[in-house]
Amino acid sequence: FPFLVHRAPSVSSSSSRSTDLHWSFVSLRSFDFSASSCSLRTQHHTTENAQHQITTYPPLRMADTSTPASVAAGLAGLLAGLNADEIASVLASHLAPEALAPVEAALAAASERAHKRRLYHIDVRDDALGRPGTMRAMIELFGRGAGIRVCRRWRDTARQAVPLTTKEEAKLCRAIVRGEGSSGCYDDPHLLANLGYYNVTTIDLSHESCKNIDDLEVNILAKRCPKLTTVDLSRCYELTDACLVALAEHCPCIKSISVDWCREVTSKGIVAIANPNIVHFGLANCSKVTPNAITTLAERCPKLSSVELPYRHITDESIAALVEGCESIVSIGLEDTNVSTATIIALAAKHDRLTTINLGRCLHITPDAILALAEKCTRLTSIRLAHCNINTPAVVAVAKNCPGLTMIILDSANIETSAIVELAANCPKLIWVSLDRCANVSASAAVLALSEHCPDLKVLYLSHTDITDGAAIEALVEGCPNVTGVGLGGTNISDATIECLSDGLYLSVINLTECPNISVAAIETLTNSDTRITYIWLDRRFQNDCTALRLAHEGIQINFRD
Repeated sequence: FPFLVHRAPSVSSSSSRSTDLHWSFVSLRSFDFSASSCSLRTQHHTTENAQHQITTYPPLRMADTSTPASVAAGLAGLLAGLNADEIASVLASHLAPEALAPVEAALAAASERAHKRRLYHIDVRDDALGRPGTMRAMIELFGRGAGIRVCRRWRDTARQAVPLTTKEEAKLCRAIVRGEGSSGCYDDPHLLANLGYYNVTTIDLSHESCKNIDDLEVNILAKRCPKLTTVDLSRCYELTDACLVALAEHCPCIKSISVDWCREVTSKGIVAIANPNIVHFGLANCSKVTPNAITTLAERCPKLSSVELPYRHITDESIAALVEGCESIVSIGLEDTNVSTATIIALAAKHDRLTTINLGRCLHITPDAILALAEKCTRLTSIRLAHCNINTPAVVAVAKNCPGLTMIILDSANIETSAIVELAANCPKLIWVSLDRCANVSASAAVLALSEHCPDLKVLYLSHTDITDGAAIEALVEGCPNVTGVGLGGTNISDATIECLSDGLYLSVINLTECPNISVAAIETLTNSDTRITYIWLDRRFQNDCTALRLAHEGIQINFRD
């Protein structure tokens, strides 16, 4: 968006009126004006070396005579879709005569160096361009949503034209504007009234500040943004079916919808929004969604490629219908569902492009299901098998057939150390490995194997394993310098391990619950180092000692467990 009004004429202390203007461009070009000349300055940003280069050009001569018609012609030439005659009429009525010359010079220079775009950034002061009549005329010409970043005067004038009349709009605005909703580019809450102008296609309300958003506010959003294609409403706990009905009615282009953890959403809402354009549907922990809704989803959303299903009550029959009816599935979450081995085998046979699958706590599957996935779905990059009935041969098969694997969760798996050794040797791209409560795995041997073969490893969970101080931790620090998250809860590590991790890694997350051999001194070392810690899990016995740490290290969240 190259066109940017940055500063309008200002009144000088002298008797004559100054016509100094400053117009700049989002592409980092700027123009400086005086009563008789216009200086052009370009500023180029080079992404390769992150340096700025500024070039100043000789002054441009001002036109001897400027009329509303000549200025309007220049403006129409710069910005697409504007009528020169209409602009001239408005300028003649509202723009001060002394402002015409510098504005025309700006437009002449801009037309040589700018593409036709709509206004992006507007800043007008108490001057010829900032008078209320002129402001309303400019808003009428360019549209109320002409500026994404605007000055207070423009904002207030636009707000008068489209006032926010409800608390719901204001609350939704605040959620979006913080950068935690939409694209993060709307820094004025009152611009919610003009979101449709920007052709907004993506809204993300899954953050903490948006958890109290309700149906009425989503209804407002749906009406203002009819071109939405991606909506994430995860963990907006107050939402019900009404929000999905509103989105279905006003946003026919939606392709991706997530309502994970929206526990008040039922089958009615799912059926209402299901349409042939949907390619992603997130329903994790939506406990009121029935198997019949999943079957309907399979019938109405044949292009579905990614789906996260609710827990427990989802039947094997409904999952089988989804597998059969949606031919493009590449990512599926089936955690804690009643899926069977037969359905997983059918999934593997029909969807060999599968890249992501979550089978955590699927108690009805056997190792045969994992063997089928390993044989048919060689493009797997993420597989979650926590608390599943799997064995060493199944994990070895995954390791040998899926070399692109980046994440594997094996919590409480009945596997041996050899499975992890094979995994490390055959899957060098691993970045996330969880071995919590793998009682038959030698954690030290597993860490040594991962340290040798998986240099990109970032997260390693070893809670309730036999990991101890010594060579394995040192090898992890040496071989996997990118590790930022470690789980060591329920282990016999001591302060020596904490000091080694603090010195060698930039940790951000660490679990140290149920570690009887660590002391407050080690925690202080961890938080005072360059580890960039943001989350720590500790026993409640540290609570009194760590209160000061919590206050001293703002940004570090300490979670205590009994």
